[in-house]
Amino acid sequence: MKLPKTLYLDLKTWRCGGLSQTPHNRNGKGPTGLLNKQGYSCCLGQWIQQTDKTIDIHDLSDPYEIPDCKIWTLTKREQDDRVNTNFSNRCVSINDEIKTSVVKKISLLRKLLKKYRRKLVLRNVPDELRSRIKASHNR
Repeated sequence: MKLPKTLYLDLKTWRCGGLSQTPHNRNGKGPTGLLNKQGYSCCLGQWIQQTDKTIDIHDLSDPYEIPDCKIWTLTKREQDDRVNTNFSNRCVSINDEIKTSVVKKISLLRKLLKKYRRKLVLRNVPDELRSRIKASHNR
């Protein structure tokens, strides 16, 4: 199973920025994960749900924790273990980075997805972010 060609990132439910104390570097509530108890998901959590709604990602941090994950872009078999792919590790790194702004995270995710022939579409973008994201996207 592959990720869809168009991936949506809903900023209303996106959790990013880990434990950053800087408001512009984080989004959402609760711990960063695929789907936390507060209902927020990291980028990969949102994309997993868009690919296969039957996968239970509650309280998981990484795709490799999903039993028998069939989304080949996210995990791979290494000896007897399932591990994250480079793609997943890069997404986690971008999503959880505490020193980059939400706008920069979006820009980095767009660039990464483009390498994998995927398009990022944003949903529920707050007005205060809309112009900064657009300016960043047009650079």
